[in-house]
Amino acid sequence: KAQLGYTYGTLTELTANTCWNAKAEAAFAAAEAMVTGHKDWDPADVKELRFRILNAKGYSLFRFAQHSKTTAEEFRKNCEEAIKDLQAARLLRPNHYEVLQNLAMIYDDERYDPSLNSLDNAESLYKQTTLFVPEDYYQYERLARIEFRRMQASPLAPLKRASAQTGAKYASEALARRRESREGNLLSAVFAAELWETENEDAARKAGAQALRAALDAVVSFHFRPEHKLELTFCKTALRELIAKPEGEDKAHLQQIDEKLTKIVDS
Repeated sequence: KAQLGYTYGTLTELTANTCWNAKAEAAFAAAEAMVTGHKDWDPADVKELRFRILNAKGYSLFRFAQHSKTTAEEFRKNCEEAIKDLQAARLLRPNHYEVLQNLAMIYDDERYDPSLNSLDNAESLYKQTTLFVPEDYYQYERLARIEFRRMQASPLAPLKRASAQTGAKYASEALARRRESREGNLLSAVFAAELWETENEDAARKAGAQALRAALDAVVSFHFRPEHKLELTFCKTALRELIAKPEGEDKAHLQQIDEKLTKIVDS
């Protein structure tokens, strides 16, 4: 039942439809009743079941909150409730990668934390999950996303570049594990754009231009959601600057990328 509730949370994320929430709540209630109704079960088994219920509840509540049309205050309230469930699950199994990742997802959410105050916490949790599931691409996508937010928020060019360098490494880690990662490819292009634009040495700029072109070649093969418009626009602006620069070789190909990227941004 708990796993079924978790599945409903995932369906909420995939379909952006909150109708699954009622089914998730029913599944969790049934799971709780099942555990409460069996006093003879082994305590270790009960502990494991309670962990799974709490982890699934926290995850599903957050997914529901993400796709509900609520005020910022209501959204944050739902997130805090989800964090409470997940922290309770973490007490039962402190090093389970799933609960660590689910907590990190909330802390790195832009609506939950528009001021970036929770990013260090999210980063720490994702880095912990890399120790337990080193081949999971998702955590590297999120670490790259954290660096993108830092890059965007920083008023200083050296700090922006440092975030782009770190973010590019994380995006590369994600792509090494899942080449078709949309998030990994998009952020790889964003970081390549930032690094090219802030490079001063001619040879490095040429290499950076080639990296940016390769990254954008990959990006235009994907479908994107409206929430990706900021990153796509950033890439489009950098591409048009590249077309006008000497290192923008094969301008006909770059213009083809620009046409595709413009269609994606405007769609």
